[in-house]
This record gives sequence, structure tokens and C-alpha cells, in this order.
Amino acid sequence: MERSRSWMVQTDCTLFQLLNGKQEAITFNRWMSMITHLGGAISTISTVVILSLFSAGLIQQTAYAAVASLIISHCIVFFLKHIVRRNRPYLVCRAPLWQKNR
Repeated sequence: MERSRSWMVQTDCTLFQLLNGKQEAITFNRWMSMITHLGGAISTISTVVILSLFSAGLIQQTAYAAVASLIISHCIVFFLKHIVRRNRPYLVCRAPLWQKNR
């Protein structure tokens, strides 16, 4: 169990360092920021609220179910984030990958 946890942490750190190692990739950073915000709370909640207000029939029922599931999941995540604390990835991953061979 400890071995698989260690592998997951190392893999996570490596991916974090590879994706965040280059500060000059301005286009990539903007693109990733847009994709990240598309899956955020504001855009998902807005989408299902708009669907529930301006649709009818099966789509409206599905939107109501989505609103209920979003409310429940966001409440669970909110409480878990306040119960379980974790270090930020840049604090956990010590030596950046691009500085290891210098």
C-alpha cells in the first residue's frame, strides 16, 4: 500500500513539474485557465439553472436533477475541504524536475 501511494505521489509531482515548469508558455497557460474555469462551479451551476428555467419536458426534469446533485456535491466538497487539509502541490514537490540534473 505504501509503495503504490509513493508511486502516485511521485507521478503526481512529476506531472505537476512538467506542466508548471515553463513560465514562458503564455498561450498554454491561458488555454488551460479557460478549460479549468469551464468545469468550475459558476459555469456548471449557471448552465443547469439556465436549462431548468428556459427548457421544458425531459430536459427541464434532467436540469432539476442536475441542480439537486450539484447542490449536494458542492456541499459535500465544501465540508470536506474544511475538514481535510492538504498541502499545495508546489509545497509538496520539492526540487523541480528541470533543476535536478544541474
